[in-house]
Amino acid sequence: MREIRPIDATPAEPVSGEKSRRSPAQVIGRYALYDEFASGGMASLHFGRLYGSAGFARTVAIKRLHSNLAGEAEFVSMLVDEARLAARIRHPNVVPTLDVVSSDGELLLVMEYVHGLSLAQLLSAAATAGKPCPVTVAMAIACDALRGLHAAHEAKSELGEPLELVHRDMSPQNVLVGADGVTRVVDFGVAKAAGRVQETREGELKGKIPYMAPEQLRGDAATRRSDIYGAGVVLWECLTGRRLFRGDNDAAVWLRVLNDTVKAPSAFTRGIPRDLDLVVLRATSKDPAQRFATAIEMAKEIESVLPLASPLEVSAWIEDLAAPVLQRRAELLARVEHAAAPSESSLPRTEMVGDETSVAAPLWQNRRVQPRALLLIALLAFSITALVLRAPADAPPSITPATALPSIEAPPATPSASTTPPTATTQAGPQELVVDFPETAAKPPPVVQGTVRQRIVKKPPAADCDPPFTIDSAGRKEYKQRCL
Repeated sequence: MREIRPIDATPAEPVSGEKSRRSPAQVIGRYALYDEFASGGMASLHFGRLYGSAGFARTVAIKRLHSNLAGEAEFVSMLVDEARLAARIRHPNVVPTLDVVSSDGELLLVMEYVHGLSLAQLLSAAATAGKPCPVTVAMAIACDALRGLHAAHEAKSELGEPLELVHRDMSPQNVLVGADGVTRVVDFGVAKAAGRVQETREGELKGKIPYMAPEQLRGDAATRRSDIYGAGVVLWECLTGRRLFRGDNDAAVWLRVLNDTVKAPSAFTRGIPRDLDLVVLRATSKDPAQRFATAIEMAKEIESVLPLASPLEVSAWIEDLAAPVLQRRAELLARVEHAAAPSESSLPRTEMVGDETSVAAPLWQNRRVQPRALLLIALLAFSITALVLRAPADAPPSITPATALPSIEAPPATPSASTTPPTATTQAGPQELVVDFPETAAKPPPVVQGTVRQRIVKKPPAADCDPPFTIDSAGRKEYKQRCL
């Protein structure tokens, strides 16, 4: 088994600028593919940009099947399954899947871009620099990964049924440590789950042998306790800075996994608490029944040993180990984000379902405008009706001298060539109110922009109506009929 190589020699991380491209290699759907920044046996990872309307753009990570595998149904099914399963896991310690795109023989899995490096790269850099991972940092990374793993184990289908998901490849390569100090689980490509399209053939192993549980190597079904075993091996290697199972070839490693007794991490690294040794030894037990029942149970046991490193402390550790690599990655990212966007003609036009024409909907069919318009009409009709009904009740019982009775006119109705608006006269004792209103009460009044104004016309006083009353010999006031 090869030793972990220095980070700058890792094929997944381009060292020179030879792979850097300032323009998209290809536009597929709404996405533009840019530089490749990592590669595995089945697919490569690229910077990508999602382009939307009104200048919207977002940087994403795009997993792209290698060209020689893009036509293989088995690998296509694996990628589709990975997307479907990962989409059901919603947790901050799992990299979310955003989309799947299939076009012109290309299959892309679109994920959230996380600025960071795999734990495998970081351990390689630590070994090269002779800087072991601090115990509390290793504990924090392990706990984050275990929380994400537990979320995967507990994932449910759209119908609320357990997916019974098992990652089956819990290795440092699939633990992504972000520059923000948060660790996330990635790559569910070989995960086992209920209803998965691509099934493992009999006798076929999925995963990396040094991190596979003994029962997997014996051909037994993998369970969540198999993932806990892998997480235990990862934590052991973080604490010791070395590989747990070594061998000249896969067969030798296989035998070591089945037969070797796992030693406590403190046998290789000073300063590891005895309680943490016990957590690691329990997780890596060859008997699944002796391991932790759930990933979250293991995380809680780790947390009870020592206070974990904070995300800021984890971030500082990453920066200390891999600042040059992160800087190169950031420069590539900056070039991608400053590159000219593809022309709009090369991007698909997004239309609403059933939208066959671009004719604007009438005002009353607009769901946002309709309630406001109806409310305005209702208030206007209510105001005019209230004006008609309130007039008699509001009239004073007597008329003050030198005050003429007003005539109130409502706003003029819409002109009509064949009809003349009628006038309604309401009698209220000695008063006479003349009110004009629209010609047809059944029709709603027109929508009027602005404020409804009323014009008050004063009648000139009749002759000898100042004052409009006389006083008889008994001192009683008598109003003049002609002045009313």
